[in-house]
Amino acid sequence: MISVAIIPMLDDNYCYYVYKEGNPQRGFFVDVGELEPLMKFRKAFGLEDLKNPDTSKDSSKIHILTTHRHWDHSNGNQEIRSMYKGIDIKIYGSQ
Repeated sequence: MISVAIIPMLDDNYCYYVYKEGNPQRGFFVDVGELEPLMKFRKAFGLEDLKNPDTSKDSSKIHILTTHRHWDHSNGNQEIRSMYKGIDIKIYGSQ
């Protein structure tokens, strides 16, 4: 079964983490409007610490689906790419 976690972002937006129930290490984010809430969520959800990643783990990879190019849905994409250059980051849709 697929599960969805809702992550509040900015003043009135949400990012979503979609993952297979029972395996939260493998999932993807939808519409990352800013970086800080995403990093807090990763830590609270027990996902890999991106400052010291074990690149052999699936949780050290980040997959992002951006539904459209409005800044409040995609601003975090460039932030995460510039801060974590050694991490495998895949962005699908508008970048």
